Amino acid sequence: MFAWNADRGMTIARRLVALDKLGCDVSIIYGAPSAIVRDYLATSARHDGVKLWDSRFDRDEDGFFDLRVHHKYMLINGVYGGDTSSWQVHTGTQNWGQGTLRNGDENTLNISIRSAYYKYLANWRTVADTALMLSVM
Repeated sequence: MFAWNADRGMTIARRLVALDKLGCDVSIIYGAPSAIVRDYLATSARHDGVKLWDSRFDRDEDGFFDLRVHHKYMLINGVYGGDTSSWQVHTGTQNWGQGTLRNGDENTLNISIRSAYYKYLANWRTVADTALMLSVM
């Protein structure tokens, strides 16, 4: 997820940590979280919770991130909406923050096709391979 902030962002972060505690395998790459969302997820990661990657890089070391993902998608494999063998891709333009559902011209595409899931997963792994995994810090 790119921008991840405000009350909506924290609600989603709390739900993902709760799902991890229930036994789901939750892996996250972020691009522009608020400090509170980042710290909440990092605390979970440091305590063997969610698996977390920070995609941000400050290549010229000037104190500003000049490279990060702008992805906005979520992949679900397993139980979803009563389907115990679901392969879901949820992607679109909205960020996980305040106002994105009411104050923007956003779209969401929900794809329930295993081959699409695997293509998005391959992209996710490419990004994760170059990002900083926070649970090892």
